[in-house]
Amino acid sequence: MTPPSGRNVRRHQRFLDALRVILRAYPRAEEVIRGAEWSIARAPDRDGVHVGGNVWQAKLTKSWAMPEARLYYTFDDRHVNMMDISLVLEN
Repeated sequence: MTPPSGRNVRRHQRFLDALRVILRAYPRAEEVIRGAEWSIARAPDRDGVHVGGNVWQAKLTKSWAMPEARLYYTFDDRHVNMMDISLVLEN
């Protein structure tokens, strides 16, 4: 997926495995995640937080489709690599 003026988004296996589990419980989460990927591909350092090395974290707030989540990614001039995703479950 390449948004206008953005980078190519690549989903790595760990991300895909975690996403598969999330989608079993929250089937419409894909819509929210695709929107986040689109935004990150356009400006990966705008909304993300640098968490170390070349890894960044984006926070997805709780929505109608899924609970709060964290996306972990890396990026360069051409690509955004979606590395992992995890839900933030309430106590």
